[in-house]
Amino acid sequence: MTKVPRTRRELLKPRGRLILGRVDVPPWVLRAGGAAAAVDLDLAGGRYFGGVLADLLSCSRASTGYAQTSAGVLVPFANNVMRITDLGCLIEESRTNLMLQNQSATAAAWNAQNLNRTDNAAIAPDSTMTASLVARTSTAANCYFQSNIAVTATAGATYTVSRYVKKSTVDGFFGLRIQGTYPVRADAVFNLNNGTIVGTAVTTFSGQSATITPLANGWYFVTLTATLDAGTTAIRVVNGPASGSSVSSWEGSSATLSDAHVWGGNLELGAFATSTIPTTTTSAVRVADQVSVSGALAALLFSTLGYAFAAKLKMPTPLNVGNNNYVLAVSDGTLNNRISNFVVGSSGNGSYRHIVAGAATNPLDRSASFPAGTAHTFGRSVSNVSDTSYVDGIAGAAVGQTAMPTVNQGYLGSNETGNASFFNGYIPRVSFWSNAVNLSGVTVP
Repeated sequence: MTKVPRTRRELLKPRGRLILGRVDVPPWVLRAGGAAAAVDLDLAGGRYFGGVLADLLSCSRASTGYAQTSAGVLVPFANNVMRITDLGCLIEESRTNLMLQNQSATAAAWNAQNLNRTDNAAIAPDSTMTASLVARTSTAANCYFQSNIAVTATAGATYTVSRYVKKSTVDGFFGLRIQGTYPVRADAVFNLNNGTIVGTAVTTFSGQSATITPLANGWYFVTLTATLDAGTTAIRVVNGPASGSSVSSWEGSSATLSDAHVWGGNLELGAFATSTIPTTTTSAVRVADQVSVSGALAALLFSTLGYAFAAKLKMPTPLNVGNNNYVLAVSDGTLNNRISNFVVGSSGNGSYRHIVAGAATNPLDRSASFPAGTAHTFGRSVSNVSDTSYVDGIAGAAVGQTAMPTVNQGYLGSNETGNASFFNGYIPRVSFWSNAVNLSGVTVP
């Protein structure tokens, strides 16, 4: 019998099967001190070890939703389907879109001044032929299109309007406004030639801020946030092509017949924008993403002996000041028995914090600050003996433990009961070990 060379025997070794009673661990699975993760969820890479994804995580969201790819393309997702792209799993809180007919510029929900509007004129960010073209018909002042009916708002509350916009042929500027009773308003102007914010301005409103994010095929996601004054209880969206540097009067007279493409976006109660929620003649709700653990992953996290995990996270932008963006939490449905992991915003930075609570354990809270938008590996090794946090492979001070809380439910990207404090961002990868391994030097690629 011809002897098979060793190198070829290695090539012929089965992958992902039982070999001599052991699981053949793929080389991509994260390791800590030589120990391979028992469950590794590379959500951004589409690779899963330790079980089929549907047996490890499940999603409850009684509405459709969108998520973005790294290339800047929007992907639609059906009800109760995790929103996973090559950026990771998007987990967001529930929001209501008050902007009616947000994928049409000609619908009855909008009226226009000195502006020609054409629906289905360009390919939208979700790759459908549903984007609108809006173009000046006059160089005179008062050129815009606006919500036909002002929507009821909460005085003193903070609202955010968002739009997907793209340069057409002339000028390449776009104006966006949240307006009460004119001239009470907040404005922002965006330069679609270079992806910058020309500026923001307010009259009576306060706390204005704007963002612009590049997407695929020349599209940008633009947002404007402002806090209403005490006398404003109804607001509308005003938007349209702008001709240059004027911010507070971007809809004024122009030397050119400027134009732009526009699609989607929201008007929502909140201090930051979320993914677009399609609307027709009424407002629409996107239900929160409740992602719960199950199967082998639940058994690992419910252990009374201990476990470890490491998560690759990008700090949400903006961070929810004074609010918790949860990464992972398990509990018995109460705050007395829980193991919580979250980031919390403060002055543009975030802190990674842990809490353990049980019959024999007082709550523990440790933190370190990281700027919004920065990526880090956050880890934790917890057992009935000790509890240690890790950031980018560097351990914090270990805290003694006397018992692990008894838990029976767990959630990725939300709080202990899965109904609040959502991460509001993408989680690319999470790796889990079935015992409290040392995570020193471990960073998630």
